[in-house]
Amino acid sequence: MRLNYVKMQGAGNDYLYLDGIRDTLPRNWQKNIPKLCENHYGIGADGVIEIFGGENGGIGMRMYNRDGSEGKMCGNGIRCLARYVFDRGYTKEKTFEVATKTGHRPVTLHLKDGQVCAVSVEMGQAVFSDAEPPKKTVRMQGKRDCYDCFALTVGNPHLTTFVSKIDQKSTEKYMADAALFSRNFLFPDGANIEYIKVVNSTYLLMRVYERGSGATLACGTGACAAVAVACRAGLCPFNTPVTVAVLGGILTVSCSPAFEMRLTGDCQYICEGVWYESGMESPFSGN
Repeated sequence: MRLNYVKMQGAGNDYLYLDGIRDTLPRNWQKNIPKLCENHYGIGADGVIEIFGGENGGIGMRMYNRDGSEGKMCGNGIRCLARYVFDRGYTKEKTFEVATKTGHRPVTLHLKDGQVCAVSVEMGQAVFSDAEPPKKTVRMQGKRDCYDCFALTVGNPHLTTFVSKIDQKSTEKYMADAALFSRNFLFPDGANIEYIKVVNSTYLLMRVYERGSGATLACGTGACAAVAVACRAGLCPFNTPVTVAVLGGILTVSCSPAFEMRLTGDCQYICEGVWYESGMESPFSGN
């Protein structure tokens, strides 16, 4: 088996793009996702995104986590995909829709000197858990500390909490606890976990643990979840761009009073090539 790929990143979230519009992908290629994403024996990535032609010549995507499980939405991934399909001439429009597991998502390209420098995507509505009344939190017990968390969905399920400190030592503790929370019985399909420090009303720090991938440098749906929670708590204003600083860079999120989310950020190429299945198994892949 061989797969042509392009590797891209947005705010440090790196994905391997497989072009199903141009190429005929091998049958059952998805079983190789853990091999592809493994850092030392594969290419290395947070996940894989398949590009396919949608209805009436449109564009569609399917997103897979590092462990091979399928996600419903990927904010940073869809932004990079938007640049990819524009650069390859699959669309000439600067605003178009991409079909995802959560429905059709409008994307808008921002160009500088004729090149795509950033992409905005309408992420849909942030929906807080129906089981939790407004402003009521879910208490989660970590290895040492308890956290009052907000449960919500932005395409993917999220558990988001405010913290007073974000540094290297605290982040290590947060990620260890997040690995437990992500697999909690409350989330049969897993959940992304976000830790937020409010610097001011338009600037947040965030660290994230993604289901199926672990600790990552960024998460687009997670940044949206963070701003939605901060707006609902009255800590950030509605209809105002809020900067979310993650380990991999900067994302900008706006939240309407109806909790419709808009995500903006960079999208960069890293490399492209051909992956050959060698049959070699990584001792770290769990295969």
